[in-house]
Amino acid sequence: MDYYSLLKFLHVLLIIVWLGGGFGLVIMATRAELVRDDTELAHIVQLAIFMTKVFIPTAIAALILGVVMVFRTWSFSDLWMIIGLVGFALTVGTGMLVLKPRSDRVGELIAKEGISPAVVTQSRQVLRIVKFDFVMLFVVVADMVIKPTANSYVTLAGMAIALLVATAAFNGRRTQ
Repeated sequence: MDYYSLLKFLHVLLIIVWLGGGFGLVIMATRAELVRDDTELAHIVQLAIFMTKVFIPTAIAALILGVVMVFRTWSFSDLWMIIGLVGFALTVGTGMLVLKPRSDRVGELIAKEGISPAVVTQSRQVLRIVKFDFVMLFVVVADMVIKPTANSYVTLAGMAIALLVATAAFNGRRTQ
C-alpha cells in the first residue's frame, strides 16, 4: 500500500466513524420522536453529548488527512475542494457553535428537572438542526466522491436541491 492509499483509507475510516455514529443517533432519535418516547429522546441527546468526544476529534483528524492528500495530489482551487471545505466548515461550525451549546443546555436541564416539557421541546429542536446538518454532511460526502466541476450542472443542482429541501423540511417545522 502506498502512502496516499494509506492516507485515503484512514480519511475514509474517520468519516465512517463520524457520520456512521451520528447517523445511528439520528435514526434512534427519530424513532423515539415518532413513537413519542420523550425519555428515550432525551437519553439519546445525552448520548450525543457524550459522543462529541468522539465526533470532534475524528472530524478534525479527517480534515487534516484530507488536507495532506490535497497537498499531495489535488488543488485547493478545484471547485469540489472549495465546496467540500465550505461544507465542512459550516457543519463543524454548526456542531461546535450551535449543537454543542444547545445539547449541553438540554443535559443541564435533564440534571435539574428530569424529563420535562422544556427538555423534550429543546431535544426536538436539536434533532431538527442535526437532521439538516446531516443532509449537509451527505452533500459534502457526495461532493468529495463525485468531484464536480463548474460544468457539472446536474450534480451541483442536485446538491443545491438537497440542501433546499432539507432547509424546508427541518428548519421551520415545529414538532409537537
